[in-house]
This record gives sequence, structure tokens and C-alpha cells, in this order.
Amino acid sequence: MKILAMAVLVVAMSLVALAADVPSGIGSVAFARLGVDARVLGMGGAFVGVADGAPIALYNPAALALARDVDVTTMYATPYGFSLGISYQHVSAVLPLQVQTESVLGIGAAVTWMSLQVSDIIIWDEEDPGNSSSFTATDSI
Repeated sequence: MKILAMAVLVVAMSLVALAADVPSGIGSVAFARLGVDARVLGMGGAFVGVADGAPIALYNPAALALARDVDVTTMYATPYGFSLGISYQHVSAVLPLQVQTESVLGIGAAVTWMSLQVSDIIIWDEEDPGNSSSFTATDSI
């Protein structure tokens, strides 16, 4: 009976830990939510229904089957201004593979790269505050 009670307690505690939601914007690739492509951002991210061009790989991958032309898009942004040293890069390419039969509408392939770079992060030396240095952090997907 003690073993059953202990197992139930462990399972319950595990479920509570899993149910704890991580706040939005926290995580290793939270920058992927910033959005890509000027048209997509101009539409407020509502791009799923009209998905065409290179951003379809991120917003509606099923639309790759409808791709008709090779498309490449790039984006470079400093979302918070140049003074903070934060830059965001994106490159995406779509390649339609002209395979159409009666049962297959089409097949497409896409390649996407995104990167966020934060520079001039200060490392404070507690022993000698005047002797501080800085480093740059980069994350890519």
C-alpha cells in the first residue's frame, strides 16, 4: 500500500511540474516568434491563408505543395535599435519540385535559417570592477 501511495504521489508531482507553463518569450529559441518577411509583419502575422513565397516554410508548410516558383527572402533587423547591439537575421528559400500526378498536387522543399545576436554583454569582475569585459551571444535555428 505504501508503494502504491508513493507511486501516486510521484505521478501527481510529475503532472504538476509538467503543467507549469513557461511564460511566453522564455526559451532558447523564443526569438523565432519575432516574425520574418516584411509582408508577413505588415499583415500582423496573419499569413497562413495567403501563404506564398519563401516564408511559407514557417507559416504554412503544407502550402509548399502549391509553390510554383523558386523564391528566396532575406531579412536583417535591429528590433530594439542599433544602440542595444541586438540583430536578427533570416534567410529562407523555397524550391518547388514539379511532381504533379492525379493524386499528388505538388511537392516543395524549403530551407530556413534564423539567427539572433546580442553583442556587448558585460562581464563584471567582482574583485576588480574597473576590469570588466564583454562578449557576444548568438543563437541560430
